[in-house]
Amino acid sequence: MPVFKQRSSLTRLHIYRLWRLSILRTLFAAVRYGQGLRVLVSPRTTLFIRGRLEVSKGSLFFINEPWLFSGAEPGSLIIMRNATVRVVGGNFAIKSGAFVEVKDSALLELHGGGYAARNLQIECRNRITIGPGAAIGPDVIIRDNDGHRLTTDAHDAVSRVTIGKKVWVGARSIIFKGVTIGDGSIVAAGSLVTHDVPANCLVGGVPARIILQSVSWT
Repeated sequence: MPVFKQRSSLTRLHIYRLWRLSILRTLFAAVRYGQGLRVLVSPRTTLFIRGRLEVSKGSLFFINEPWLFSGAEPGSLIIMRNATVRVVGGNFAIKSGAFVEVKDSALLELHGGGYAARNLQIECRNRITIGPGAAIGPDVIIRDNDGHRLTTDAHDAVSRVTIGKKVWVGARSIIFKGVTIGDGSIVAAGSLVTHDVPANCLVGGVPARIILQSVSWT
């Protein structure tokens, strides 16, 4: 496709995105959180922010964005006291139906060039990082905690999660606490990831195990 046609298509896409925004919610976010128009809020979005929402210059954060030609589903972004959601290095879109909760003093860091599809669920009590160019499929759950503690001192109920550069997480997968997924790896749909994943591997199953090594995706 000629370059000018690609640019024309991208321009139409961005115009469509702007048309689907909630103008009032976006303007409120610009004033309330001091990020200018780098935070773009779609309709049917609940924002409960007691901490910080930080979007670096040159980046955009789309919250609860509907897919093309579909209506927005209800979605929520909750940032508790002293917690931070940080977007760096480009644009990151969370599609509609998401429930994202960042607990007191925790950090959710999203790197540009990636997106999270419909019905994402994130509960962050320590730190969750999603690397550049990551593709998070629909109905994915990411947690850095158990939610409850066992009655033993040996049990660590909270441990950070790191999803590397250009990782593809398939639909309805669960990424559990303490996991690091290496750059370029693929998590097959419906997987339960409870241990670290090396770079450029395909993993799948419950619990997830390495299926292929030296993989890549486009």
